[in-house]
Amino acid sequence: MYVCICAQVRESEVRAAIDAGANDVYTVGELCGAGTECGGCHDRIDDLLDAYQPALAPSARQLLPLVAV
Repeated sequence: MYVCICAQVRESEVRAAIDAGANDVYTVGELCGAGTECGGCHDRIDDLLDAYQPALAPSARQLLPLVAV
């Protein structure tokens, strides 16, 4: 199924970009072209990022700085 009609990018290509380390819409676009035209697919790319990105390991989370908001 196409995720990005404008660039004719399939879900499998977006997943491959995520597997290659893409962690946001813009990096996915750099790696496979999805989301670089009209932006209408950004929500779908975000959904795929949420679904297929590996969660941070507990040890990696401990290294993240605490930021006051």
